[in-house]
Amino acid sequence: MAMRPDSGPETDTLRVRLESAEEFYARLGGGDRDALSIRSEEELARLFAPTNLRLLRTLQDEHPTTMASLTAAVDHDLADVETRLQALSSFGLVDLVEHDKSVRPVPKFDEIEVTIPLS
Repeated sequence: MAMRPDSGPETDTLRVRLESAEEFYARLGGGDRDALSIRSEEELARLFAPTNLRLLRTLQDEHPTTMASLTAAVDHDLADVETRLQALSSFGLVDLVEHDKSVRPVPKFDEIEVTIPLS
């Protein structure tokens, strides 16, 4: 978590919106850089599946330095963890940083807000 010099802790928040491509492109010029548009409820459910949330929380809480240590912490298969991290990385939720001949997964946000319009 980042610290502001003039106040307390600053939280990096990702805002996720369930919206159509047309709504996304209409909003694109607004400069909302910490926002992610998801086009369907199915895509939203896949991205924030319980296993993916567990990975994100483990990254945030335990700060594993390698894929192997993350895999051990969540007790999942390495191939599954790598696949899930690639998906989370492609959506901008984690950075996969090369570190000492291995890859270190790093979370990019402290929290995620999801907006789902009901009408």
